Amino acid sequence: MKMQEMNDINKWFKESELVELEFKRGNYKISLVKEGENRGSTKISSNLTSVVSPEIGVFNFTKKGKSVTVKEGSSVKKGDVLGYVKIMNKETEVVSPIDGKIKVICVNEGDVVEYAQLLFILE
Repeated sequence: MKMQEMNDINKWFKESELVELEFKRGNYKISLVKEGENRGSTKISSNLTSVVSPEIGVFNFTKKGKSVTVKEGSSVKKGDVLGYVKIMNKETEVVSPIDGKIKVICVNEGDVVEYAQLLFILE
């Protein structure tokens, strides 16, 4: 990636309303977060909120033996468990940071997820 391309992306990002952006082309990856914002669980537009993975591990919507209740369009309350990230014998809950609806599910059952990977978009 050429320096001018990176400068153009950075300029566009600063002028946009976005607070976080990750851009990947081939072997190049750029992650931008506006000053004063925290990476993950930040507003990504005026009415959308991201929910990111709190850990590295395997994502599951429910604990073993339970049925999945999380679907796109489902209403959620702040603190509701949306899923679990499991590594070794440790399960970490993924919880809703707001009252709202699930707009997009960005992960599948059994996916290996990275720290701060986008899992859900809430409205």
